[in-house]
Amino acid sequence: MAEADKIMPHLKHLKYPIESPTALLEQLGGQKGTLQIEGVKVSPHRMLRYVPASHFPISSAENFRAKIASLIREQRDRVNIQDEAEGLVKQLPRLKYPIAGHKQLIDQLAGKRFQFFGRTVRPEVATYHVPPTTFPIKSQQDFQEKIRQLIQAMANRPIIAAD
Repeated sequence: MAEADKIMPHLKHLKYPIESPTALLEQLGGQKGTLQIEGVKVSPHRMLRYVPASHFPISSAENFRAKIASLIREQRDRVNIQDEAEGLVKQLPRLKYPIAGHKQLIDQLAGKRFQFFGRTVRPEVATYHVPPTTFPIKSQQDFQEKIRQLIQAMANRPIIAAD
C-alpha cells in the first residue's frame, strides 16, 4: 500500500462516491488534466486506461486506496531474481577483478549487448543505474551477489518515481 499512499494526498479533493471512469476523470481535470506525484507529471487520462470497469463505483477514499494498491500489485512485473541474475551472468564475458568503478566495468563490457528483463541492453546504459556504492566489485562471487541485490531493488522499484 506504500505506492498507493504516495498517490492519495493528490486525490484529497475528490468527492465520493465516484460512479464511473468518466466521473473520476472529470474530477481530475478532464482529458488534459495532470497530477504531480513524486516529482513526476502523471496523466490521469492515461492512468485510467489500466482501471477496469469492475473497480467502479469507488465508495470512499479508503476504498479508492485499496483499489489503487490492488492495481499496482497486478501491474507490477513478476521477477524471478535468481533466474534473471543467472541469465545475465551467463551472457557476460569473463571479467577481471577487482572492478573499481563504472568506467572499468564498461571498458570490460565494451561492444557487448545482453538480454535483461526481456530487453536488449547496452552496458553503458545499464550501468548508469548501478549505484557507485556497488564498487569495488572484488570477485565473481561478489559480482553475482551484487547483481542479485540490484535485480531485487529493481523488482521492488516504485511504479511512480522521479528519475
